[in-house]
Formats: sequence, C-alpha cells, structure tokens
Amino acid sequence: MDRWSVPGSVLIAGEYRITDEGGMGAAAAGGRRALLSVDAEIPFGVSGLWGGGERSRWTPGQDEGKSAVDAVYRVMGGPRPPKGGAVVDTRDFFDASGRKWGLGSSAAAAVLTAFYFAEDGVPVEKLGEWALDAHRSFQGGRGSGYDVLTSLYGGAGVFTGGRRPGWRAIEWPGQLCARLLRGGKAVSSSDSVLRYRQWKMTAEREAEGLLAEMDSLIMNLVAEFTGAHSGSALFELIGELGKMGAALGEAIGVPARPRLPEFPGGGSGPAEGRSGAAVKCVGAGDELTLLLHSPDGLTRAEMRGIEELEKRGDALELKVDSEGLRREGNG
Repeated sequence: MDRWSVPGSVLIAGEYRITDEGGMGAAAAGGRRALLSVDAEIPFGVSGLWGGGERSRWTPGQDEGKSAVDAVYRVMGGPRPPKGGAVVDTRDFFDASGRKWGLGSSAAAAVLTAFYFAEDGVPVEKLGEWALDAHRSFQGGRGSGYDVLTSLYGGAGVFTGGRRPGWRAIEWPGQLCARLLRGGKAVSSSDSVLRYRQWKMTAEREAEGLLAEMDSLIMNLVAEFTGAHSGSALFELIGELGKMGAALGEAIGVPARPRLPEFPGGGSGPAEGRSGAAVKCVGAGDELTLLLHSPDGLTRAEMRGIEELEKRGDALELKVDSEGLRREGNG
C-alpha cells in the first residue's frame, strides 16, 4: 500500500482580497496532514474519511457532478490509472466532536485525489492546476485557490489571486508561535465573498481606499517575513491587519472582529497592543481567530489557559509544515 500526504492551510492575511485578480495574501501550511492510501488489491475508486466518523465512496458514474472527487475526475478527463483503489483521510482536520478546524480539508483532498488519478511523473504544477480547477468547480466557480496551493507546496508563501493564481515561498520565522482559537459561529465563505463583490461595486471609492491600505500592510508583512523577523514590528502589522479585516467585515456586513473564547478560570486572553502577541480573524467572519506570539509573549496564566482550551477543543497549535505533497512510504 502506497501512502502520501499533504498539510492543511491557514490564511495569515488577505481575506477577500485574494479573490481579486492580482490580490495579495499570505498563507502557511498547518501542521495537520491529510492522508492518501492506495491499495492495488482493492477496486478502482475513492473512499473518503472525515470528521465525526463520516465516510463516503466514489466510483465512476456515481454522484456525477455532486462530489469533489467527481469534480477532480471530470477536470482530468476521466482517467483510470491502474493503481487500485484509494482512501483519502482528512479526519485530522477535525476535532474529536467532528467540528472543522478551517484547515482546508476539501482543498487538501482535491490535491491528493488529483495525485491519485494522475500518471506517474506529472509535474507538481499540473497537479495544482487540476486540483484548483476541480475545487473551484465543486464550489460553484468560486474559491481563490490559496488553500490548494498551500497544501500542494507546504511551508509559508505569498499568494496572488486570479484565474491562474501564483505562489512564492517565504520563510516562516523560527521563533514565531501560532494558534487557532475558536470564536463565533460558522460563516458561509461563498456568501461572504458575494457580499464583498457587491460592496466593491456599490461603494467603489470606500473600497478603493480600504483595499489600498490593506495591500500596503500585506506587502509590509511579507517584507517582515522575508527578513525572518519576529519582533514587535511583525505583531504590530498583524494587529493592524486585524483592524483592517474588522473594518472590511463591518463594511460588507460580516463581523470579523476577533472573539477570543473565555479562558478557563476567567480572563479573555491576550489583550490588544501587546508587544509580543497579536490576534486577527482568519478567513470569512469571526469563526476563527489567529493568535501569533513570541515564545515569551504570553503570561504563564495565559499559556495555562490556552492549554486548557486545547484540551476541550477550542484552541489548536499551528506548527508550520515545510513540506507539501509528501510520500509516507508503504504500509
């Protein structure tokens, strides 16, 4: 049995902007990985495993146009590689209760499925094109593709949105710590993007000014990452980007102000303006908050609180994974 894997993805900055042609954002590969297992002893097809113990099974002719696997199969022209059957396992992207962690599970599955269908030796860039087109098709023609490319290449990178998006690797500061914290209720990304596009058309002058300021901050953030810094300037930039994201969310009617969960034993977590820590929402809305901090940027009480949040499934440590598509060996 052959086994391969790809990491999850987290958008560090560039909410909504990455859906625009030429819009810039920054993303990083999350430490959890989705797994592809290919067994020559089982029939051609793809089984899926995901949060909450749910399972699915796809074979050609089933679920036509209704599943992500079928979207990949159709985009690639209906190949039948003589590899046996496959299992795509994204359970690691969910918590014990079956809640998603926002790590791009469907994008990771699209990359692995494209790899399964592809002939040996296909360039990784071509796998990315297939996975991106299929993932967008499954999402109704929407989707920036940052999550697909982040899973494919791993590490951290600058993402440039568009019909054919771009990816440029950058260095993640070695001493920078990151966590995801659960905040508000789930938000529909497709509905939020639609609101964003409508706002750009109806409030053109306001949109132009706000997005120009966001672009400037993102470019400064990328420069700070490229310099492998993790000092106060980086946290100030993240804090400013968090405020810009909140302003954008208010403008389109999708609240995006960080909602930190109440820490066990009281307290609301790291405050704004901390020199060694910063928070901002990631993705659409306030469902998830990204906490970045230096090793000594949080108090002992805050670290104990985060450990308790992790135990109950309300916080997740992000260890940036430098590898994208990776062979896991046989077995």
